[in-house]
Amino acid sequence: MEVYGFYGVSGSGKSSKALLLAHRMGIPAIIDDGLLILHGQKIAGVSAKYELNRIAAIKRAIFFDSEHAQRVRAAITANAIDKLLVLGTSLNMIDRIVDVLELPRPIRWIAIDEVATAKEIQYARYIRHTEGQHVIPVPKIEVERNLLSKWVGKAQSVFAGGKSAIGETTVVFPPFQLGRVTIRESCIRDIVYRSCCQVEGLSSIRKVVVNPRDGHVTVHVRLAYGKHLMAVCRKIQYHICAAFERMQLYSLYPPQIVMDDLRVPERLIEHEDTP
Repeated sequence: MEVYGFYGVSGSGKSSKALLLAHRMGIPAIIDDGLLILHGQKIAGVSAKYELNRIAAIKRAIFFDSEHAQRVRAAITANAIDKLLVLGTSLNMIDRIVDVLELPRPIRWIAIDEVATAKEIQYARYIRHTEGQHVIPVPKIEVERNLLSKWVGKAQSVFAGGKSAIGETTVVFPPFQLGRVTIRESCIRDIVYRSCCQVEGLSSIRKVVVNPRDGHVTVHVRLAYGKHLMAVCRKIQYHICAAFERMQLYSLYPPQIVMDDLRVPERLIEHEDTP
């Protein structure tokens, strides 16, 4: 059997990309959050998304329960699966899953940023943290058999190109997500202003624009003359991202810095005007 490891931080969009990646690589089966999925259909296991708290969800995802692991091992053998894509938040997590299920070591590791753009990853993480959406790469009807309908959101077909559908993903709202969290744009702007107030070379922040679709931030600034402008812009990006991480909000993609103006000392202006 050939095993492939597909990894990325929680909420980065792995489950959304798993069916398409497996199709492109000719891999018939997927292990994702406690489920064994074959040709887009669940055939064994229980999803971690069904658990009532985060600890139970983690245990389910790594097959901590021996009976759960045994059922999945048996299904892999019974279906003569020769290629398998194993999803995890890290290489260590995938290694643990492989050990528990008594599978061969992965012959190739694939990071989420190899199949998704930076904006797609950022948007997926934003939606996870603000709306609590999780994706299960199986049809909605199968999810509804196991979850209360109020936890189940929309279903979305996955296409391999053109109009050829290869499977379906289902959006769910697990109980361990503890409801929906919304961050107001005014709050984001305040964080940006406060995090940058001590950056040397920054004269003032003129405007902060928040993209409502993906939460991406654009900061319009006035910089001071005589400083390395690129270095100042990088410091502004760093301070903003660090503030978001420190406050345990969503992980912010480095904001775009737009220099609208340059503050030049009056003595230099007077010198240039002197004949």
